[in-house]
Amino acid sequence: MIEYTLDSLVHLYDSLNNQIEILRNDLSEFNKIGTSQNLTDEYRAEIEEARKRIEKRFEKLTDMRDATERLLHTLLNEELKGL
Repeated sequence: MIEYTLDSLVHLYDSLNNQIEILRNDLSEFNKIGTSQNLTDEYRAEIEEARKRIEKRFEKLTDMRDATERLLHTLLNEELKGL
């Protein structure tokens, strides 16, 4: 079994939130660029593929963050029971 300290989980949670925020900003930029009328079809297709990869990464990071949050919640509840 793997043991986690609360500090390491909090650090992981914060790191995942930071990465999610960066990807959220990247997606916003891709959406702005992707709607430009000056793009060629080929360039638009490349942007769409990159956006899809970012969305998949965003979903994975969100899932990881949610799992970390549940684990933190469980550990904190256990700690409180011990008080």
